[in-house]
Amino acid sequence: MAKPALIEVQDGVTVVRFPPMPATPVQPVAGPAKGVSGPDQARTWIASEFLAATAGIRLLVVDLDGIPALDSAALGPLIQRLREMQAHRGRMALCGVTAPALREVFSLTRFDQVFPIYPVRADAIRAVREEPSSRFARSR
Repeated sequence: MAKPALIEVQDGVTVVRFPPMPATPVQPVAGPAKGVSGPDQARTWIASEFLAATAGIRLLVVDLDGIPALDSAALGPLIQRLREMQAHRGRMALCGVTAPALREVFSLTRFDQVFPIYPVRADAIRAVREEPSSRFARSR
């Protein structure tokens, strides 16, 4: 089975992205088989593995292109990683926050004012690599 997240380094910045994935059939204890979509696998990965997978990284972009929405279980690790990176003078940005439900979640939680968000990955990489750390340390 393919991994829901790909982690790669582009121009000195670690990028976490979520490639499109077909639904994976899951057989419940009782009843018909149900599919778990790629976006569901991505949300689960963020909730359970994101913090460990991104530990110690100083420059990070999370590309959410293709992710329709996130729940609190996935938002928590994102905000925790942002705070830890800010405390250690690292930089983190998001991109690909384009799905209407995802944009709404970020707006309602005001995470759109907490995270630096860029429309495309190249802009986020450039900003994380070149911007001074103060740009990424937002006051609350």
